[in-house]
Amino acid sequence: MQWFVILFYSRHALRGDLAECAIKKRGQNYIYEQGNKWNIHIGQHKTVKHVGALDFELDPAVQEGLKVYLPYVRAKTSHGYLLSTKVRADKLSRRDMLKMMRNLTEERLGKRIGVQLVRVLRTTASEKAINQAAKLRAELGHGARTQLQYISV
Repeated sequence: MQWFVILFYSRHALRGDLAECAIKKRGQNYIYEQGNKWNIHIGQHKTVKHVGALDFELDPAVQEGLKVYLPYVRAKTSHGYLLSTKVRADKLSRRDMLKMMRNLTEERLGKRIGVQLVRVLRTTASEKAINQAAKLRAELGHGARTQLQYISV
């Protein structure tokens, strides 16, 4: 599980929502397979009122990891969630997942890397594209949503 959490957050910068993901389409947060691709649906998150539900295809490396990890989860647990506690195999809480990630990165890397830092690093890596989009929005006098409506596919 630790391996999968690190793999997931190395490719996707969600908040702590992974801890709330079911392995079947039920509830607000879940993973699901569409065709041969794995997706994640996050219907309950901090900014859902402003941005709506998040639904996206998982990175190919995460999909491969899921193919290895998911049979283990199904065989060892009955709670129906992606992440479990180490000892009793109960559903892992969001708080415990975040704590586990910080402790694991400190143990292995010597630095406490949590979800917030992952999100900052992901945004910083995209700084050039973000600044370019912001400059265009300012030039056109658009908000982000209007700018997306102007894109011709």
